Amino acid sequence: MLKLTRKGSKDKWLKAGVEFYNDRPFISTVCTDNWSDWSVAPPVLTEGEKAVGEVVVEAIRQGDELGSGLWVYQIVQGKDSKEEKIPLREVAWFFADEEEWSVEVGAYAARLRNEGGELEVRFGLFEFEQLS
Repeated sequence: MLKLTRKGSKDKWLKAGVEFYNDRPFISTVCTDNWSDWSVAPPVLTEGEKAVGEVVVEAIRQGDELGSGLWVYQIVQGKDSKEEKIPLREVAWFFADEEEWSVEVGAYAARLRNEGGELEVRFGLFEFEQLS
């Protein structure tokens, strides 16, 4: 989860990860400024229709001559074991206001209250790099 806060402004945040929808795993991205929106994409699967192993998600600020936005990617091992970035979502407005924000980065896990059973979640390597 990535959260931007500033005194006198509403928080902006993004959360991305694995979410079950209709009993299938998807990579979910939720973005909030004044309103929230949600998108899902099927993860790249390694064995038929069953998700196997870990899912790696990257959120990175990228830009061009038109400005910068926040891109969300799934990272997979492509051909010849080279890392491949699969674009999931661009959040063009995330950095629209260039004034200084406080940044919080963290991990989360949740399940519906009425769902039975235990929830097991494992978090692996977590990296944060602040670019100036």
